[in-house]
Amino acid sequence: MAVLDCYVPQKVELFKGSIRSNLTLGLNQEVTDQELWQALEIAQAKDFVSEKEGLLDALVEAGGRNFSGGQKQRLSIARAVLRQAPFLILDDATSALDTITESRLLKAIRENLPNTSLILISQRTSTLQMADQILLLEKGELLAIGNHENLMKSSQVYVKSMHPNMERRTSMRRQTANQTLTRLAKRPCKPSLPPFPSLSRNYCPSWLIDLPTYLDWAGI
Repeated sequence: MAVLDCYVPQKVELFKGSIRSNLTLGLNQEVTDQELWQALEIAQAKDFVSEKEGLLDALVEAGGRNFSGGQKQRLSIARAVLRQAPFLILDDATSALDTITESRLLKAIRENLPNTSLILISQRTSTLQMADQILLLEKGELLAIGNHENLMKSSQVYVKSMHPNMERRTSMRRQTANQTLTRLAKRPCKPSLPPFPSLSRNYCPSWLIDLPTYLDWAGI
């Protein structure tokens, strides 16, 4: 019976044995070393497996204790890639990877598995930018659907999810500016300097963002 989909969760399981036995777990057909290495390369796991003593036959401890979280995720993805199922579901399965490795992995899947539909479930919105369609969910409710460019124009919730700290940073900058202007109002500026709020563009073209320089000039 053909496998219709492969599901990789965030918390993956490796079993005591070897890298080979973990990758081929549940497969009925024979798999060549070349196919194993190709799956590892797609999953961005080839480099660290190549450094292991025994290579494909390197020891895997129970639970994959001798591998990092990111390495375990990549080995689990390689195991799924070997199945070449019509649907590959990655449920936050790249959460332990840095963004560069994740980007390379997703690109490799798209290039090497043209007949596989990739379904991503992720809280890291940067992961989803390469998707053809994005379903934005909140508390089980579908809020919006579209690609990254469309959602950036049509959904404020999506925009905020792309920049979760933007609002807080803007508020902090505004608060700091207000506090600084209050201090300036209480202290006279140097005779050679006009008051900060009235600096002309000719005097300081970037005065709106050059507050630290102004404070240094004013000795504050």
